[in-house]
Amino acid sequence: MQIQSDTISAAKAFNPVKALPQRNRKKKARLLRGRPVSYSQLARSIHELAATCDQKKSQRQLVNSVFPKLAVYNSVDPSVAPSLLMLHQQCEDRNVLRYVYYYLARILSDNGSQGLSAAGGIPTPNWDALADIDVAGGVTRADVVPRIVDQLSAESTSDDVEFHARRLAALKALTSSSTSSSEMLEKLSEIVFGILEKVADTKQKRKKGIFTKQGGDKESILRSNLQYASLSALRRLPLDPGNPAFLHRAVQG
Repeated sequence: MQIQSDTISAAKAFNPVKALPQRNRKKKARLLRGRPVSYSQLARSIHELAATCDQKKSQRQLVNSVFPKLAVYNSVDPSVAPSLLMLHQQCEDRNVLRYVYYYLARILSDNGSQGLSAAGGIPTPNWDALADIDVAGGVTRADVVPRIVDQLSAESTSDDVEFHARRLAALKALTSSSTSSSEMLEKLSEIVFGILEKVADTKQKRKKGIFTKQGGDKESILRSNLQYASLSALRRLPLDPGNPAFLHRAVQG
């Protein structure tokens, strides 16, 4: 047995098994895909891909590579916001839009600190180092937050049925913003109560379905979705005991 083992070892030494080139290339590609990407590269990729968001290749790259890698950082750089807003206006791909609403909400909820947040994650690098991404110069939270709020507010108050799903997503993202500002809190309350006034107290039309089950028409379903989203947003707002409208809706929720 020892002689046979030595013979096999010698044979392997003189005739090593060569791996297939194709297999090596695939393994190298997998390693490259898993390699960490710097924050500045991710921010620059979003800026470049947003300009070609109408192309399927750019959309796939954003969804499969860029956006998931950006999620490991504990905050989002404000200089990415203009590109996100461009995607929000011009892109119609649902997967891209889900990430766009998610990152817009993170920008609104960020308190501006660059250290580790309570949720953890990799610390975001110095935002000033990314200022060259924007042609006009550095971008700060003070520049982009009002634009995000205005764009999401307009969408969340839209009555267009075709954009119903986006209206719900915009409302959810909008309520992620910091409520430390009384002006922002007043704006959020106005939007939420405005939606509830339209949908909460309206009689829902119902029609009988198969096997005598009650089924709602499309208008009733959309109204119910809006009511649920508004009440969920109301729960995320700070308590306002002196506001009778707040108490009325809180009891309903």
